Amino acid sequence: MKLLRLTAAALTALAATTASATPDTALVVPVRSQMPVVLNLDHQRARQVDAILESAYARLSMVRSQLGAPANDTARLALLTALLTIRYETDTQLATVLTPDEFARMKESIYLPQWQRAIPSRGTRM
Repeated sequence: MKLLRLTAAALTALAATTASATPDTALVVPVRSQMPVVLNLDHQRARQVDAILESAYARLSMVRSQLGAPANDTARLALLTALLTIRYETDTQLATVLTPDEFARMKESIYLPQWQRAIPSRGTRM
């Protein structure tokens, strides 16, 4: 009986590691260099999108290096404000280059789907 339990535990552990080793390709975010291919952009607009994203990345790096790791709520709020400002400005610039459909597809491919609660929150009918 002990051998059976040990074998079952070993198989369960093996199955768990095998299942976690396979990547979920639905959650893979495309690399910035693949964005023109994903959106099917022509060369000129692809260069513009790449320049906008490169500028945003440089500004994000500068903000992170200036503010460092946030140690308190004020620093966290300053970092969040700066990051959201950069995101808003980048989205505004990208909206001038991309069509609304391309912009929506880009947002879909960059941002992961929202997490769904498995258990309903309080006050929600079951």
